[in-house]
Amino acid sequence: MNQLTIPRHGSGVGHASTNYPSSVPLPGAINVSFYDGHVEQVRLERLWSLYWHKDYVPPVKRPGLK
Repeated sequence: MNQLTIPRHGSGVGHASTNYPSSVPLPGAINVSFYDGHVEQVRLERLWSLYWHKDYVPPVKRPGLK
């Protein structure tokens, strides 16, 4: 996800930054649709805490974040 998550969503972000430091929290959020049919807006920083498959174990904190 570090390579796919870009800080371009949310207020105040007008374009996709190609050199955003990985050591600071990502701004913005995206809409995520879940298997049970519900949709919710998820902050980019929270993407690592979602369970992406049955064997996925969320990290305590996002990789690269200080």
